[in-house]
Amino acid sequence: MRARSEAPARILEAAIAVIEDAGEVAIRVHDLAGTCGVTGPILYRAYGSREGLIIAAQAERYRRSTAHDVTADRKSTRLNSSH
Repeated sequence: MRARSEAPARILEAAIAVIEDAGEVAIRVHDLAGTCGVTGPILYRAYGSREGLIIAAQAERYRRSTAHDVTADRKSTRLNSSH
């Protein structure tokens, strides 16, 4: 059995995948909980509400996209400065 402490990360990753595939409207708490092997109360304990989960998922998507942009900028700067 998976550790309970891993559940919020699994839920977040599943929510991100749903949002990227079908948008926020496709987030279904019951379906996500089942996909992640948790119960609804565990999801609500981790994120408070469906809206809380969506906010967390969107924030993580934004964090990842900006981290990717910063990494790409750093690589570009290093390549340009080596000439």
